[in-house]
Amino acid sequence: MRMIRHALAACALLGMANAWLPAQDTAETKALLDKAIKAAGGQAKVAALKNLIWKGKLSIDENGQQISIGMDGSFQGWDKQRLEVEVNVNGRTENALVVINGKKGWVKDRNRVNELGKELAAFSDVVFAVRGPQLLTGLRDKSITLSHLGEIKVGDQDAVGLRISRKGSPDLNIFFSKKTHLLLKADSRFTEPQGKEIEMEILFNEYKDFDGLKHFTKLTFKADGKAVNLEVSEVRPGAQFEANTFGRPE
Repeated sequence: MRMIRHALAACALLGMANAWLPAQDTAETKALLDKAIKAAGGQAKVAALKNLIWKGKLSIDENGQQISIGMDGSFQGWDKQRLEVEVNVNGRTENALVVINGKKGWVKDRNRVNELGKELAAFSDVVFAVRGPQLLTGLRDKSITLSHLGEIKVGDQDAVGLRISRKGSPDLNIFFSKKTHLLLKADSRFTEPQGKEIEMEILFNEYKDFDGLKHFTKLTFKADGKAVNLEVSEVRPGAQFEANTFGRPE
């Protein structure tokens, strides 16, 4: 079960309404968002990420143990996700299924289904740190307030940032390359189920073209003095899902 808990925490690190931006957002903020959407492939390509199937592999060094986690994921909007997880530690393999549907979440492990409790809010906030800047067209939703953060350096690259604010959730800062307007970094502060507050940074790299959509294929998560790398091998926007895809596992 400890292996599965590690997997769940890692998977959570894991990515479309078309309403107008709130009135208080500046023209500069809207212009930056428009440029980022255009750089990623345009309105239609980015909006198709609302329904997404993807595959990836997570690598973790846990006290000298190399943990490899294969993932087949499905996402719908901000708050629906399904992750089929295969965890390999020193040649030993375990499987799990994680499903989150809004304010409900479940983990299926060894044919047992457990409901997520305090972990759910933290998982959802961390997932939004990937899904928020991925679903750029969704940031026009009236429930979201955007603020311009000005310019910074991300590594050796000039970047410009936006702050994403949502009621009941921690703020998320995202930064785009000034040259390409592709996403470079996101950062936020999260509260663990045990009450500990953690600063997390996500770096987005190695963009590839998926039928006209420019999408990152490498993410590096940095938190609490540790780093976790996720390699994305497949991105399939515009997916069609069965009615029970995000329901309680059987």
